[in-house]
Amino acid sequence: KQVYIEQGYVDIVLAAFAVEAVLFTISISYKYNLFKNQALDHQNMLFQQSKMAKSGEMIANITHQFRQPLNNLSYMLMNLKSRYESKTLDEGYFHQKIASAQEQLQFLSKTIDDFKEFYTPAKAKESFSLIEAIRNSVAVIAPDLKSKGIVLEVVDCDEEIAIFGKKNELSQVLLALISNASDALSGVSEPKIILRSHCNGSEAMIRLEDNGNGISSDMLGKIFEPYFTTKSQGSGIGLYLVKMIIEKSFGGKIKVESKVREGSTFTLSMALYH
Repeated sequence: KQVYIEQGYVDIVLAAFAVEAVLFTISISYKYNLFKNQALDHQNMLFQQSKMAKSGEMIANITHQFRQPLNNLSYMLMNLKSRYESKTLDEGYFHQKIASAQEQLQFLSKTIDDFKEFYTPAKAKESFSLIEAIRNSVAVIAPDLKSKGIVLEVVDCDEEIAIFGKKNELSQVLLALISNASDALSGVSEPKIILRSHCNGSEAMIRLEDNGNGISSDMLGKIFEPYFTTKSQGSGIGLYLVKMIIEKSFGGKIKVESKVREGSTFTLSMALYH
């Protein structure tokens, strides 16, 4: 020891330790950022997988949305052609049918915008209306619910509630929850989904209730785990992504209450935008 002190090696050893500690810290920081980026990439990959898994359902919904307006336009053209050929086409009837046709075209255009907004990659965070995100989700999935005989009620929604985040992401969260509720209503008489939103102090709350088959207590604690599913053809990533988006993108929370054969209630809480 005395030799190290006399020859000044203590300072060298301490310096070496300091350099080693700095290098170790840099290494740990690099690996942490690497793992963090890998986790983010994995989450984005799951997000895209979830959207692709829903693509078939979305195409079916677009078909439902378009079929009736296209049929209406076809009948209008047939009526105009028939009246023209029989020389009974008066100006009033002509303008009436033109106005009706424009309404149908506007509906089709809005439907395209709804689906386009849903699939467009989310932009930077911004303030947006909560009811707009709800309406966008409902517009996308409403035809599918109607074909299954499921009633969807949107009630007690405050038009003034605004939150900060990506509206596209929240719309996808709501769509996933409504879609899950739809699956849980299979075989239920008078199937119903109720969607509510309100303010609770400094938070915006969304409640989605169904009168479906419910979730057993042993499954309830696992439903937000990745790849866990009770469906024969489920991916098990839908509710996992719902939880990740609400927690990471909106700094919020999600909880679920459920009873077998009585239904389930999902509650989302997110900070209000001031």
